[in-house]
Amino acid sequence: MKKNIRILFIGNSHTYYNNMPQIAKEIFASAGFNAQVTMQTEGGKGLLYHCDRRDVIFNIIYGGYDYVVLQDVAKSFDRQNFIEGAEKIRKNALDKSTAKPVFYMIWAHRENKSLQREITASYAEVAKNFNALLAPAGEVWHKMLRADKSLPFYRDDGNHATPLGSYLAATTIFYAITRRARPLRITPDGEPHTSLELDYELCRRIHRLACRTAKKYNIK
Repeated sequence: MKKNIRILFIGNSHTYYNNMPQIAKEIFASAGFNAQVTMQTEGGKGLLYHCDRRDVIFNIIYGGYDYVVLQDVAKSFDRQNFIEGAEKIRKNALDKSTAKPVFYMIWAHRENKSLQREITASYAEVAKNFNALLAPAGEVWHKMLRADKSLPFYRDDGNHATPLGSYLAATTIFYAITRRARPLRITPDGEPHTSLELDYELCRRIHRLACRTAKKYNIK
């Protein structure tokens, strides 16, 4: 895998909250990659909205990106809308681009956790059908919460991510794209590969599970 990469993030507040792409950039940098990141986002909007935006289509086709990270709505997730939006964005842009699509799986709302099973299955199906990479952030998120309900991933609204939650998402995207077999090394006297002030041991747990879960979906 080349060291200089360009990544386009398309989504909504689950992408732009806490400047998640910048967190991803820092994680890539810690592993020796120079990742240039760009966002095209709109609050509350999913792929069914973005698939017809001329600026999004133009950027995917002509922006010279290596990867396009695609993220749908979360709170009002609808399987058919997600699949339709993904198919349209493939027809309108991805099929005309050399960029590799990466589906960034979101997490279910705190009060509707049972929806995660449908979200996970839908993202896995679309990624497989597109021959795309899958960043299973939602699956990692809920696995960790099942083990420890006190983890502060959700903001008070029960929907958006705290900085720690965005770190989890960025970490999962990193492992999906790099397809590393082992997690990055984190030391107590070092840093969790970002400017955020986060707990060392918790970051280790995130990296271990993100690496293992991403590897499950992205076998070379």
